[in-house]
Amino acid sequence: MTQLSINDEPPHAPADAKQRMQRMDEADRLPADGRQAAYAQLKAEGLYPYNRVKLGTTLDRSSALTLADAQGRPRLKLVVSANGEPVIQMLDERGKVAKSIGLDR
Repeated sequence: MTQLSINDEPPHAPADAKQRMQRMDEADRLPADGRQAAYAQLKAEGLYPYNRVKLGTTLDRSSALTLADAQGRPRLKLVVSANGEPVIQMLDERGKVAKSIGLDR
């Protein structure tokens, strides 16, 4: 599985970026429950980078492009399966498929 991600970085001064990275590194070293709380705090302070675009392959060897909204929630997926079947998926706020468009055969 290979992936390219593009994040929406929060606006900050260079000194703020260094502090944010230190806080994220500290959060990464915490146990799972503490890590989630630390990330929630960073999000509340507007310091957490949200993923907006993912491009890559999946575990089932599909190719996928996922576009997310400003809160990092996936909203659109373009997928080509390993056997060549294309599909477009539009997702709701919870990430559930609201509409799917594939080839009509």
